Amino acid sequence: MITELIQYVNSLGSFAQGMLGSAAFGFAVFAGRLLLRGARYSSKNLFRLVSRDMVMKHILHKNYVNSTFPFLAMWGNLLIITQALHRLIIAFAILVTFFGVESLLSQQWLRLVAYYFALNILIDADSWLKDRSDDKYIAHLDPEVKAELLGKSIPGETEASPRKPA
Repeated sequence: MITELIQYVNSLGSFAQGMLGSAAFGFAVFAGRLLLRGARYSSKNLFRLVSRDMVMKHILHKNYVNSTFPFLAMWGNLLIITQALHRLIIAFAILVTFFGVESLLSQQWLRLVAYYFALNILIDADSWLKDRSDDKYIAHLDPEVKAELLGKSIPGETEASPRKPA
């Protein structure tokens, strides 16, 4: 395909080749400017996200993990484990997606199906780490199932009298 494109450009006259080259150069400059502008904007946002992440880690370790109160230390360690597990699941999802695309391109269909199911399981595992305590997450579900499970989940409490945080 590339050789056909080169042959086509060579068959054009010098004026048409010059116009095509100028248009390609103009497009490359325009795309480069857009790319640099996007990189500059993204780097500001990335710096803010990294800064926020570093300050949160500092606060978590200083005030919770290194706390003399066992409850706070345990809570801080569990939060760290949860965040690490979340990032580990994302890393595995990226790897599974990469290997799935590779299997698709090499037409290894059985592997592709296995990677598809593995990716779905990773997405489901990640959903267990997200806060789902708001009632809007279960508002659309079957009322009988909700009543049965909510009645069994916390003995002595009902949906009308939620727990008060300590």
